[in-house]
Amino acid sequence: MTDAAKIAVQTYGAQSGRACRAHFEASQFFHAAGKPGEMLMSLRAAARVVPQNEEEQAARFGYLFQLGAALDRQGQLGEAERVLRDLVSDLGDTYGELSQAAATGNTALAGVLFEQGEIEEALALVDGAVQTLASLGDTGVAPALALRAFVVKAYSPVEPSFPEEMSLPDELVQTLGEAALERVGQSAPPLALLALSDIEELVRETLGENHALRRALLAQTVRTAAEAGDDEAQLRTLRILADLAEKAGDALGQADIQLALAEAHAAQGRTQEAVGAFESAAKFAEEGPRVLALGLARHAQYRAAIGDDAESRELMERSVEAARDAKEPELLGSCLVTQGVLLQHAGDEAASGKLDAALDLLPLGHPDADIATEHLEALEEERPCGCFGDTGLLQAVASALSQRLPAGLLRSVAQDQDGFRVDLAREPSPEEHQLVERVLNEVLQELTQATPDSA
Repeated sequence: MTDAAKIAVQTYGAQSGRACRAHFEASQFFHAAGKPGEMLMSLRAAARVVPQNEEEQAARFGYLFQLGAALDRQGQLGEAERVLRDLVSDLGDTYGELSQAAATGNTALAGVLFEQGEIEEALALVDGAVQTLASLGDTGVAPALALRAFVVKAYSPVEPSFPEEMSLPDELVQTLGEAALERVGQSAPPLALLALSDIEELVRETLGENHALRRALLAQTVRTAAEAGDDEAQLRTLRILADLAEKAGDALGQADIQLALAEAHAAQGRTQEAVGAFESAAKFAEEGPRVLALGLARHAQYRAAIGDDAESRELMERSVEAARDAKEPELLGSCLVTQGVLLQHAGDEAASGKLDAALDLLPLGHPDADIATEHLEALEEERPCGCFGDTGLLQAVASALSQRLPAGLLRSVAQDQDGFRVDLAREPSPEEHQLVERVLNEVLQELTQATPDSA
């Protein structure tokens, strides 16, 4: 691709239509190959075309639009804004400010401004784009409305996401919902939740309550609620998904949702609810050994994290058995890795055998194979593995905290990839909150100094 662009430059000139077309084609290759730096360089070269006819003029606009979008994706928002402002100005001069092309450019520019916190200008631009595209009957109104939903919530959380008079055919509602899913990460999670709620309602009313797009929006709502720290919204949405799976008679879908519910409860320190959801997931998953194996493994990891070693071992035995029934070597290998890691954390000599068996099943480069190798190396060197889930350390932390905190304040201590999580039995006073943080830091420092290899 690079040689083709060089030949075109040498033959026709660096700013010729053919050379810039070659640069653009190279940019698409680099994008597919995961080389963003080379992609941007090629797009910049393509955008330098000096058009000699209407076709090359239209191509130049396309190159600039693609360059602005690529800069946006790479987080280079300042340059993206400059490129898109120049593009919108040229489109307005060429086709008219109320043209489809100018409205599409304004939508892209509004998205970049929104990401930079320029909410008022972004709203004005996207409002104008929606009006223009709607009046022209252009399908681009759907992604413009998706962006508008997020911008409106950033401007005023109580405002409805969509104009009251808006009416869209089913296919445009589908496009709107899909575009919204791509925009979620550009908005603050609490505001994104508000927009997702309105979009999900529109999709439900238009496409039906069990439509795949609605389920995708609900699943995204679960993730966004977790990011926003909105436990109530997360659990409420998971229950909606569970109800949909039940109505559809989808046992495996219900198993997946129960697993998500279990992990949501676990993240919030609700041990009893988490265990109940894990057990429900196992019952639903009995119709499919793959889901059963994964569900039991996740339950076993949770049991180990809360210090229930015996139950964790039993669950992992069942997980490995289900993985054998599934007759999927990689699945069995992954479950054996989980079993080996948990045994290693518990100080059981059987860990190395499980990890060795897993490596025989997993292909080179598989993430779980890397985990197995790292843990085997730790065993050979007689050192701690250093990952989370060390039940001995967890029990030591829990014991020390219970001795130093006021009676009745501590409910439980759990451990995950983010560190230790303390669950309190009641709402602490500001002084108690500071005390918990101070005592936890002191305990961890003392334990680290006592066992420096596990730091």
